[in-house]
This record gives sequence, structure tokens and C-alpha cells, in this order.
Amino acid sequence: MRYIKIFQVIVISYSLFLGILSANPIIDIGEISREAAEPVINISILSKSEEISALAKRAFHAHGGYKLSDRNGDIQLTLEAFGSNELSITLLTVEKSGQEGRIQFTGRVKGIHLNDATLKACDLAVKQTLGIPGFFSGKITFVGKRNGKSELFTGDLFFKNIKQLTSDKADLVFPKWSPDGSKIIYTSYYKTGFPDIFVLDPISGEKNTVAAYSGTNIGGVFSPNGEKIAMVLSSSGIPEIYIANPNGHRPKRLTQSKGLKAAPCWSSDGTKIYFSSDALGSPQIHVIDINGSGMKRIPTNISKYCDEPMINPVKSNELAFTAATSRTFQIGLFDFDSQKSKFITQGNADHIEPCWLNDGRHLIVTCRSKALQELYIIDSKTGKKTPLHSKDFGHSSMSSFIYK
Repeated sequence: MRYIKIFQVIVISYSLFLGILSANPIIDIGEISREAAEPVINISILSKSEEISALAKRAFHAHGGYKLSDRNGDIQLTLEAFGSNELSITLLTVEKSGQEGRIQFTGRVKGIHLNDATLKACDLAVKQTLGIPGFFSGKITFVGKRNGKSELFTGDLFFKNIKQLTSDKADLVFPKWSPDGSKIIYTSYYKTGFPDIFVLDPISGEKNTVAAYSGTNIGGVFSPNGEKIAMVLSSSGIPEIYIANPNGHRPKRLTQSKGLKAAPCWSSDGTKIYFSSDALGSPQIHVIDINGSGMKRIPTNISKYCDEPMINPVKSNELAFTAATSRTFQIGLFDFDSQKSKFITQGNADHIEPCWLNDGRHLIVTCRSKALQELYIIDSKTGKKTPLHSKDFGHSSMSSFIYK
């Protein structure tokens, strides 16, 4: 017999519905203070193409390290198209003394199409000016709702080319890219009416079942090298963390403790798995070695409700997570070096489901109000918040990002 009630409990924990909060305040985050002002580069975008200029400006507007300027930026970025998928890039540093400036970089960039080439050129400009990777030309997969049903979507970060991958008309949650971007693993009620784990090829549309064991099967996520998956199975009666081969075969149980487990996340080196557990009475972040030893709680110490851990892919000493405040859910950031946590979002809406981008500075989060769920980019350094799509798109949530 499949235990659907267990899955529903986990989804409530995992998705952090407001109804679970007690009337008592959990924590009041107040105003978020920044230790020091982050340097911001004034940048001017120049192009003969209005389409290229608009997309480039939209990209840099989403990055907290830049401020758009008409023609008086410290840096001038010129983008000119060559055909339908190639453009030139010129970076000019403007001298404050009134001189014309000097060229810092020139080059050509190719993409799948012109929009892709534009975003790749902007990524190159970020690398040349800030010395960190750009993220603009990455891809996302996420859950979108159409006619009340959740389906799987993928596309570019700024919703210029979004494709619906499933039409199953079945509840679908927790999509995650494989490290090479060739597959998406997710949980769905498809076919059986019970929560099972599937893997889908976003190009061919081929779909395979990874885990359909007795009980519930949720939260599949690939290891950094793609050779294993972590997931939550309840075949033993209580949801526990397992690891298995990418096809789901030969699952090995890691946790053996009381309480619901959810939201597995691999460490950057693939030796540990972070997850949430309510063994202490309410969800808190824990970690365990992949050999099943060394399980312990992460001392976030910022809220009685901490869930959805996500390790920074660049700074392994940082862990993003979702925490309950007195009125909302917000994104917290735990520093393993200082053993301290802080909030990086605030406001009247919930900010949940953090997903790091490849630069280790920005995240995609789900911003949830009573009316709508939307995807936003958050700059963890400045707090800058930028929507990825218009409200006309409808509900979007549970994003996963890849940069290849």
C-alpha cells in the first residue's frame, strides 16, 4: 500500500505553507543591514539593435554589481550583431579626466540564436569587469501552473524562450538538473497517482521512472559528478534519505532516526548530504556523510523552522535556506566559518526555495504572495530583487539552474 499521507506531510514541510505557522512569533528579522556598501559599476549599453540593447539592459539591471547609465557610464559596452547568432563585443573604460577612454576588451561571441549570443556577451563583460562568472546565459527548469495543474518548464533565465516539457496534468514538484544539463529529475503523481521520481530528457522528451518503491518517493537530486542521486523514500515506514545509482537502482539508506526528512542537497565535493528533519520537533537543517555516519544539526540558530538547504557552488562555507519569521518565510544564509546566520530577504511576501546561480553571489527564489508565485533573482550582497517574468506568465516556482 502506498502512503500518500506521508508525502502530503512532507510537501507541506517542503513547500512551507503559511498554515503550519503557530500564532506565536518565531523571529522578527527587522531591517536587514549591510556591513559595507558593495562597489557598483556604472555601465552604458550601446547597440544599433533595440532588441539586443533591451535584453542586455535587462540582464545588467538584474545584477547588483551594476547601475545602468545612458551614455556616461564608467564602462561602455557596445554590442553589434553579425548575422542571426553572432555579435561583436567592445568594452571601453571611460576616463574621468574627459579623455575618450581606452578599450579593455574586444571579441566575438556565438550563440544558439541572437538572444543567446547577447547574454553570453554580457556574461563575458561581467567576467572582464568584476572578475566573477556571469550567469545571464544559464538555463532554468521550474514548475509552472496551467489550468490549475503543475507542469515542467525550461528555458532561458529571462523568459525569452520558455518551453513546456510535460503535459501530464498531474501534480509535479522539485525539478533538478543533472550536472551536464542532459536530464531533469523530478517528483510527480504521473500514471500511478502516487508520488514517484522520474528523469526526463529535455531535448527528446523521453521520460523514465527512477523510483517507484512502496511508500513515497520524492526529492531526487543528482550528485555533483552525476554518478549518484539522493532522494527521500518512505518504504521503511518513515521518510529517510537514500542514495542510489542515477537510474534509481540499489538504493542505500543513510538516515535511521525519528522524524520526517526532506530536501536533500549534496555538498560541493559530493561527500555529504544536507537535508531538513523535524526530529527535534520542528524542521532544522542537518548533514550526514554519504557513508551514513556523522549526522548532526547545522546550528543556524535563527529560527525554529529552517528548511530547503542549498550549498553555495562557489563558496562552500555558505548555506542558503528557508526560515520562518513571525509573519513570513525568508531566505537565510549560514556561514560555516563564523557559525552565524543572517537573512538576505525581507518583506510582506514569502521568499522560499533558494537556488544558487553559478557565480555564488545570486540566487533564484520563489516569491509567494496570496495571489501569485513568481521567480525572482536575489543578489545576496546587495539584496537587489528582480522578477524574471511578468505576472501574465502565471504561477512559477521550484526553480533549478544550470550554466553550460
